[in-house]
Amino acid sequence: GTMTGWALSLSPVRFIGRISYSLYLWHWPVIVFSGLWLFLPPSPTLIAGQIILSILIGWLSYRRIELGGRNLLAGLPQRRLFLLAIAVIAAGVAVATLTIGARGFPGRFAASDVAIAQILDRDEEVAYRRGRCFVVQADDRFDAAHCLHMSGKRPSVLLIGDSLAAHYWPGLAPHSDGYDIMQATMIGCVPGIYPGGGKFPCERFFQPLLTQWVPRHRPDAVMLAGNWVMADMPGLQATLQSLKAHHQRTILLGPVPRYTLPLPRLLFFGKGDALARTNLDPQIFAVDDFMARMAANYGASYISPVKALCNGAQGCRTMANSTVPLQFDTAHMTSEGSREVVGLLWPDIQAAIEGRPR
Repeated sequence: GTMTGWALSLSPVRFIGRISYSLYLWHWPVIVFSGLWLFLPPSPTLIAGQIILSILIGWLSYRRIELGGRNLLAGLPQRRLFLLAIAVIAAGVAVATLTIGARGFPGRFAASDVAIAQILDRDEEVAYRRGRCFVVQADDRFDAAHCLHMSGKRPSVLLIGDSLAAHYWPGLAPHSDGYDIMQATMIGCVPGIYPGGGKFPCERFFQPLLTQWVPRHRPDAVMLAGNWVMADMPGLQATLQSLKAHHQRTILLGPVPRYTLPLPRLLFFGKGDALARTNLDPQIFAVDDFMARMAANYGASYISPVKALCNGAQGCRTMANSTVPLQFDTAHMTSEGSREVVGLLWPDIQAAIEGRPR
């Protein structure tokens, strides 16, 4: 006799209630595999289709499997039903154990494809100096004495930013014999002078570095890098303005190619660059152009990985070598990719550190 009772008694609501367990079982595979297998980009149309397909499969599963199985098993003695359940569970465990033990039967695929797929399992953050110069966990302690060390005998550059700044470290490290290359990076935080009062980790990390340490120590260059999107531009503008006011030479690294799914997966299933091209985030080109203009306005040196790696609509370079992709997920570079990309950019980076035209 209540509104709630009336709403729950409606036929469509009771229908969803009846099929709810089967719907629960099936909706997630529909959502996941539309991306993993079909590589369909998220959209309102796709979401509506996933809802309709999940309800349809859920209803069929309810009718044919849930009710059908219940009717089929209803006449079995409890002992036989119990033994049948044990047999089904044992078969599932045996298949899973065999598959895991055989590492997914990689012999089904070409060795070169397997090598690309295995990049997904890498822990590249170790090469980014996780836990020391790259803050990832809440209990990580930034080692300023080591990561901000300046010998005073060589040109110095401070790499500052998020994980997409840290991924340059494997490529920059080989140049540390001629330069003091310092690193101050924190996951999930684009570099900048944040407007807050120091309540959040990003503010507490970057504010003292950019407003106190940099003006006091005067590195030859500050190199800003991050997972740039348009929403970051107002904060970046304020940061560039502050560094210019302190007469600090600044290098701004633009966005890297960014994909809707991990690059190794796109290369594996695409058997080449075709899927990578169609799953490339087009916004990086607009962000790249905007950042180039902003850097010019504030006297910063702008270096564009996108222009070095991409050819517009024809896509971007995807491989560091014959078996290793440039990136191990949607954006972050492999160690090999970092060395390859920094190698391409190094003449411009070196000229910017030393204040030479390029």
